Amino acid sequence: MRKLLPLAAFLLVLGWAQTAQAQYANKSITVAGGYLFTDKGVDFNGAIPLYIGGSLYLEGGLELYTHFPLAIVRDERTQQNVFGWGNHTGVRYLLMQDYLRPYVGVELAFLQILRQPESHISVGPGAIAGVEYFVSESVSVGIRGQIDFFISLNDPVLIAYGGAATLGFWFN
Repeated sequence: MRKLLPLAAFLLVLGWAQTAQAQYANKSITVAGGYLFTDKGVDFNGAIPLYIGGSLYLEGGLELYTHFPLAIVRDERTQQNVFGWGNHTGVRYLLMQDYLRPYVGVELAFLQILRQPESHISVGPGAIAGVEYFVSESVSVGIRGQIDFFISLNDPVLIAYGGAATLGFWFN
């Protein structure tokens, strides 16, 4: 009987065992806020964007991401603040995959600034770099920098660069 007790305990623990879980989740929802500067010679002078976005871990340190900024933009022609929105979609490479996660990436960005009498619409390539720190298994905080080259048919190239503070919520 004594020899069956360890076997019974082992079978009981085996029955309660859960499937193995990865150390980190592979999907996220992120909120961020920051400031973007614009180059001289265009009609816009800076923006204050708030972002909501998400990411999906692929493999080998690659992560697909997208985020949508809503921004207050300074229109230099009218000397007023106007509304802007856009999308940034790209791939980033995680240089480390532990609690501290530095990364670099490339993106394609879209921008629309709603002003009178016509809106400004442009698209262009960009680059990002940043770092995230996991304060728990499902929450990260971080900072990121970016530069985008927005191309429009009727305007000169708009170069926007700046940074943001991020808060990420991770799940499977």
